[in-house]
Amino acid sequence: MKLDYKPQAMFGDTLSSILSEAVIDWTRSTLDPDIFTKDEDEYEMRSDVSNFIKTIVDRVDRDVVDVKDWFVKGSLLSFQWRDTTDLDILIEIDKSTTDEERDRLQNQVDDEIGEILVPGTEHPLQIYLNQGQYNPVNADGIYYPDFRERGWEHGWIKGPYNISINVGDYMSKFQKVAAMIDTTTGELKRNIIDYELMRELPKSEVKGIEKAMSEKLIDIEDAVEEIVSQYNHLRDFRHRAFSDEANPAEIARYGSRNELPDNVIFKLLERYYYLKWMRELKQIAEEGDIDDDDDIEMIKDTLNMEWRQLHRNRGRLLREFNRDAWEVDVKKEQDKGTYVLRTEKIKEKGSDMEPMEMQNAYNHNDEWIGDADQAKFLCDKRGIAPEKADPKHCVCSIGFCEKDGKWYGWSHRAIFGFKKGDKSKKGEMPHTDKEFTVTDPRQTAIEFAGEVS
Repeated sequence: MKLDYKPQAMFGDTLSSILSEAVIDWTRSTLDPDIFTKDEDEYEMRSDVSNFIKTIVDRVDRDVVDVKDWFVKGSLLSFQWRDTTDLDILIEIDKSTTDEERDRLQNQVDDEIGEILVPGTEHPLQIYLNQGQYNPVNADGIYYPDFRERGWEHGWIKGPYNISINVGDYMSKFQKVAAMIDTTTGELKRNIIDYELMRELPKSEVKGIEKAMSEKLIDIEDAVEEIVSQYNHLRDFRHRAFSDEANPAEIARYGSRNELPDNVIFKLLERYYYLKWMRELKQIAEEGDIDDDDDIEMIKDTLNMEWRQLHRNRGRLLREFNRDAWEVDVKKEQDKGTYVLRTEKIKEKGSDMEPMEMQNAYNHNDEWIGDADQAKFLCDKRGIAPEKADPKHCVCSIGFCEKDGKWYGWSHRAIFGFKKGDKSKKGEMPHTDKEFTVTDPRQTAIEFAGEVS
């Protein structure tokens, strides 16, 4: 499928009008531990993350355009991050580059690098090209992952920072933008339903059915192309919010770049998973023509992504926020012997979101273990009795196993068991700076769980 990357006039003009008339997420106690470690009061990017970013920048420098300088900016440098927040890389290119050439290079970066995830996370990587030296006034946070290679003591130029935004001030504008996307998406869904109804008809008995199906596939492809164009336009608007093109009067009105409508609308679309499934559609479109049943199934799966994403993140929602902030309606309870399994409907108090039905597992002290699969893995397969590492925590992250006499610590990233007398080499967790002999297995499990959380 060949895509036209020029933004569609109607969507672009309307979006521009809405935004000219006119962050977002809960405040965390720390920066994302999947991205940063903390030594006393200083946050430093994890070496595996910074090394990954360096390889990507080197690839851009080698295959696309001469990189003059680069750094990380955006909401992952704030305390208002989410599991799916973009990791934004700003790459400075030659200041003599024309706008047309920059747009061409940007499309090439998007095509060749794509919006890949930072390994071990659900953070998409976003690269923005900037002509000439970037004005640091345009960002609330700036971090240089390669600060040591530059001979600097710290990577932070600005940040970490907090964002305080009244989302209600932007909701009417967001709803207008979302409605435009919803209209196109609704048309795509209706075309898919029509196609599937045609597919069920016997070709030998219905005249012209194959031609009608081919025409419907073209309609589906056109709708996908329109959504991809909308996504590209939204991304460009977000980039403008942090570029030198932003109107100083707008910044004075809203207070900071993060509070510009362009950025807030983008973040709201990210919150409600629009961007995630739009990116998926873009990837499907770039793989070739939409011309068979397999393509239709991939599109259907993508359109259901927002609910799949909510359910995938349900554990983190509950782990990272106090249960008192959620309405929990227990529909069914089963005692599985080593744990209790409950079917629950949950929603954030005071929100108008639809309740999410899920299965959650608890130990017999009513401490949350995770979902049914997590409980089966820990309790049934491993024989571990999960418990909280700290009464203040929301989820169990350590437990004793009678089978092997070990205390285990775990997170969504790793699990490991310890018993008295175990020895670890320098570089191994939880004490990577020295050789270590376990004297208190439970405490070592707690320390390990903290390291990998």
